[in-house]
Amino acid sequence: MAPTSFQGPVGFRVARVEDAAGIGALHVAAWRATYRGLFPGDLLDGLRSEDFAERHRQRILAPRPEDARLWVAEGRGGLLGFSVGGSARDGDLPPHVGEVYAIYLLPGLIGQGIGRGLFGRSLDSLRELGKREVVVWLADANARARRFYAAAGLRLDPTAAPKPVVLQGRDLGVLEVRMRGPVPGASA
Repeated sequence: MAPTSFQGPVGFRVARVEDAAGIGALHVAAWRATYRGLFPGDLLDGLRSEDFAERHRQRILAPRPEDARLWVAEGRGGLLGFSVGGSARDGDLPPHVGEVYAIYLLPGLIGQGIGRGLFGRSLDSLRELGKREVVVWLADANARARRFYAAAGLRLDPTAAPKPVVLQGRDLGVLEVRMRGPVPGASA
């Protein structure tokens, strides 16, 4: 059972290869909790942590884009969450725009500041890369994520049309939208 609260210090660091299995398991648990009722149940039930672990292992060993950085939050009991970001992948964006590709926490830990800490580490990485703006893609129906990013200063990006969420070649019947905002502290 996933923790419903966390007491104690939280550390943030760049992920290492030995974290891949834990990140994969965390990613699957977070998807099942976050997207149940939004994505098809059979798809969520069929997710394998081994597949996600391999994706993250490759992301650590050979990041794509090359400047992508994967961060983890950890506590006494192990990994609590992760975030990953780097250069924006959308061709319509100028080079000064970065992207946070994902932030996920263990179910039950949302609202305790861990996600904000991870987002902050990803923004720090983008600022180091010279990025002045950040974008994120999220499921339009994910109201919690929209509030999270809005609180961080991001707004719906009117220049990006919503697009269908497709996983493993399957259209999930959900649209994702792009939000955009400044990278705090970035030089103009």
